[in-house]
Amino acid sequence: MNRRHAHNRSQIDLRMLAKTALSSIEKKLRGIHSTSRDRVEKEVSTSNLVQMLIQEATDNANLVSGGLL
Repeated sequence: MNRRHAHNRSQIDLRMLAKTALSSIEKKLRGIHSTSRDRVEKEVSTSNLVQMLIQEATDNANLVSGGLL
């Protein structure tokens, strides 16, 4: 694989990674939530969404997988 082709491929991979991340953020801003376990999306109220996000962010399994613990 030549250098130019590898550079183009990495740019494409970065774009897809960014689109995936932004899509997840957009859904959360619209009040749509899905857990990584069931992958079912459901619309929730703002207060419930905040509570779910806090629980998800402080879950030891998520902290470990993110390298924080």
